Amino acid sequence: MERAAGLENAMVLTQRFTFNPKEGIDNPALVIADDAGSDRPLIPHLCLLNRGQGESFGFYLQVEKDRRGHVIRQVEPWSVAERGGLRDGDRLLEVNEEFVDDVEHHKVVQRIQACGLQLCFLVLGVKSMRRR
Repeated sequence: MERAAGLENAMVLTQRFTFNPKEGIDNPALVIADDAGSDRPLIPHLCLLNRGQGESFGFYLQVEKDRRGHVIRQVEPWSVAERGGLRDGDRLLEVNEEFVDDVEHHKVVQRIQACGLQLCFLVLGVKSMRRR
Protein backbone atom coordinates (compact mmCIF):
# COMPACT_ATOMS: atom_id res chain seq x y z
CA MET A 1 0.00 0.00 0.00
CA GLU A 2 2.81 2.41 0.90
CA ARG A 3 4.52 1.50 -2.32
CA ALA A 4 1.44 2.38 -4.40
CA ALA A 5 1.06 5.70 -2.58
CA GLY A 6 4.73 6.52 -3.26
CA LEU A 7 4.26 5.72 -6.95
CA GLU A 8 1.20 7.96 -7.14
CA ASN A 9 3.12 10.82 -5.47
CA ALA A 10 5.97 10.39 -7.95
CA MET A 11 3.53 10.50 -10.87
CA VAL A 12 1.98 13.71 -9.54
CA LEU A 13 5.42 15.34 -9.32
CA THR A 14 6.40 14.23 -12.83
CA GLN A 15 4.70 16.28 -15.52
CA ARG A 16 4.58 15.26 -19.14
CA PHE A 17 6.28 17.75 -21.48
CA THR A 18 4.55 18.58 -24.74
CA PHE A 19 6.29 20.87 -27.19
CA ASN A 20 4.33 23.89 -28.35
CA PRO A 21 5.98 25.43 -31.45
CA LYS A 22 4.29 28.77 -30.76
CA GLU A 23 5.99 29.01 -27.38
CA GLY A 24 9.35 27.67 -28.59
CA ILE A 25 12.09 26.29 -26.42
CA ASP A 26 12.96 28.07 -23.20
CA ASN A 27 16.49 26.70 -23.00
CA PRO A 28 19.29 28.91 -24.38
CA ALA A 29 21.52 25.87 -24.84
CA LEU A 30 19.06 24.51 -27.39
CA VAL A 31 18.59 27.69 -29.41
CA ILE A 32 19.93 27.33 -32.94
CA ALA A 33 20.66 30.53 -34.85
CA ASP A 34 20.67 30.58 -38.64
CA ASP A 35 22.58 33.84 -38.75
CA ALA A 36 26.07 34.42 -37.40
CA GLY A 37 25.25 38.08 -37.09
CA SER A 38 27.11 40.90 -35.48
CA ASP A 39 25.93 39.93 -31.99
CA ARG A 40 28.64 37.24 -31.84
CA PRO A 41 32.02 38.52 -30.62
CA LEU A 42 35.02 38.69 -32.93
CA ILE A 43 37.91 36.75 -31.46
CA PRO A 44 41.57 36.91 -32.58
CA HIS A 45 43.05 33.47 -33.11
CA LEU A 46 46.20 31.94 -34.58
CA CYS A 47 46.10 29.77 -37.67
CA LEU A 48 49.15 27.69 -38.56
CA LEU A 49 49.17 26.54 -42.18
CA ASN A 50 51.57 23.83 -43.35
CA ARG A 51 51.37 22.86 -47.01
CA GLY A 52 53.20 20.27 -49.05
CA GLN A 53 55.42 20.98 -52.04
CA GLY A 54 53.24 22.06 -54.99
CA GLU A 55 50.11 22.34 -52.81
CA SER A 56 48.18 25.61 -52.47
CA PHE A 57 46.99 27.02 -49.15
CA GLY A 58 43.41 27.08 -50.48
CA PHE A 59 42.11 30.61 -49.86
CA TYR A 60 41.95 34.06 -51.45
CA LEU A 61 42.88 37.36 -49.86
CA GLN A 62 40.75 40.36 -50.75
CA VAL A 63 40.31 44.01 -49.88
CA GLU A 64 36.65 44.97 -49.59
CA LYS A 65 35.14 48.44 -49.70
CA ASP A 66 32.93 47.99 -46.65
CA ARG A 67 35.55 46.24 -44.48
CA ARG A 68 38.86 47.43 -43.13
CA GLY A 69 42.03 45.47 -43.82
CA HIS A 70 42.50 42.21 -45.71
CA VAL A 71 39.71 39.64 -45.71
CA ILE A 72 40.03 35.88 -46.15
CA ARG A 73 37.61 34.62 -48.83
CA GLN A 74 36.74 31.40 -50.66
CA VAL A 75 38.36 28.98 -48.23
CA GLU A 76 38.34 25.69 -50.10
CA PRO A 77 36.83 22.68 -48.32
CA TRP A 78 39.42 20.24 -46.93
CA SER A 79 42.23 22.66 -47.83
CA VAL A 80 45.30 23.51 -45.77
CA ALA A 81 43.60 26.82 -44.88
CA GLU A 82 40.42 25.16 -43.58
CA ARG A 83 42.34 22.55 -41.60
CA GLY A 84 44.46 25.37 -40.14
CA GLY A 85 41.39 27.20 -38.84
CA LEU A 86 40.78 29.90 -41.46
CA ARG A 87 37.14 30.75 -42.14
CA ASP A 88 35.55 32.80 -44.89
CA GLY A 89 35.28 36.40 -43.70
CA ASP A 90 38.19 36.31 -41.23
CA ARG A 91 40.19 39.56 -41.19
CA LEU A 92 43.95 39.12 -41.46
CA LEU A 93 45.91 40.97 -38.76
CA GLU A 94 49.39 39.38 -38.86
CA VAL A 95 51.47 37.28 -41.23
CA ASN A 96 54.32 35.42 -39.50
CA GLU A 97 54.15 37.76 -36.49
CA GLU A 98 54.24 40.95 -38.61
CA PHE A 99 51.24 43.30 -38.35
CA VAL A 100 49.72 43.75 -41.83
CA ASP A 101 46.32 45.33 -41.21
CA ASP A 102 47.52 48.72 -42.47
CA VAL A 103 49.99 47.42 -45.12
CA GLU A 104 49.18 47.77 -48.84
CA HIS A 105 47.40 44.74 -50.28
CA HIS A 106 50.02 43.81 -52.89
CA LYS A 107 52.76 43.84 -50.21
CA VAL A 108 50.75 41.46 -48.00
CA VAL A 109 50.25 39.13 -50.97
CA GLN A 110 54.01 39.22 -51.63
CA ARG A 111 54.74 38.31 -48.00
CA ILE A 112 52.37 35.35 -48.19
CA GLN A 113 53.83 34.14 -51.51
CA ALA A 114 57.39 34.45 -50.19
CA CYS A 115 56.71 32.46 -47.01
CA GLY A 116 57.46 29.02 -48.38
CA LEU A 117 55.59 26.02 -47.02
CA GLN A 118 54.53 27.39 -43.64
CA LEU A 119 52.42 30.39 -42.64
CA CYS A 120 51.32 31.69 -39.29
CA PHE A 121 48.31 34.02 -39.38
CA LEU A 122 46.64 36.01 -36.65
CA VAL A 123 43.09 36.58 -37.80
CA LEU A 124 40.06 38.29 -36.34
CA GLY A 125 36.90 36.33 -36.85
CA VAL A 126 34.00 34.49 -35.33
CA LYS A 127 35.43 31.41 -33.66
CA SER A 128 33.95 28.20 -34.99
CA MET A 129 31.68 26.35 -32.57
CA ARG A 130 32.74 22.90 -33.75
CA ARG A 131 35.76 21.23 -32.24
CA ARG A 132 38.84 20.79 -34.36
